[in-house]
Amino acid sequence: MNRFIPLFVIVISLMFSGPAWAEWGNDKAPEITELEIADTEDRTILQNIAVISSPVSDVWAAFATEDGYKSWAVPVAFVDFRVGGVFETSYNPDAKKGDPANIKNEILAYIPEKLLVLKNTQAPPGFASREVLDRLVSVFQFEALDDDQTKITISGIGYGKDEESQRLIRFFKVGNTWSLGELNKMLAKQRDFQTGQ
Repeated sequence: MNRFIPLFVIVISLMFSGPAWAEWGNDKAPEITELEIADTEDRTILQNIAVISSPVSDVWAAFATEDGYKSWAVPVAFVDFRVGGVFETSYNPDAKKGDPANIKNEILAYIPEKLLVLKNTQAPPGFASREVLDRLVSVFQFEALDDDQTKITISGIGYGKDEESQRLIRFFKVGNTWSLGELNKMLAKQRDFQTGQ
């Protein structure tokens, strides 16, 4: 099954709601804002901002644990959650730890339930040049708006003006929107199960 990679991030300001979210009903569809911010003359920061109707502890667990991450993002995940540890993931359900086509992201920093900073160290062959990937860092910010709502801001830092960066921007614009929708859908099902709906 071809699924999108949920790291790095997104562009251009607009609120997303449409057929992809219709199956969840309006009360479960996240509002996703996409922004492109000029960092310097030749670098761009891309952001996705979504409000998820779940407590920050549940949203954090969906990112920071193997079971949580597999519940919405990928079928295979090996997570060594510590600074210097690695998220090793695959969209191939038959993947094994250490496979060369796996995606590896090093954990550069984190603050529980507030911040997660990742840097890609391995992508599937042919996905993007190492030169471009080495410039990119992904920052995930988690903000509890109240007991039942969490704002997630995902920032992809280091995109250039080169054609490969622009191709990755287009790819992650779709991929990150899809991923945040999958996260919201999983947490909505979890919430419905817990409340007996």
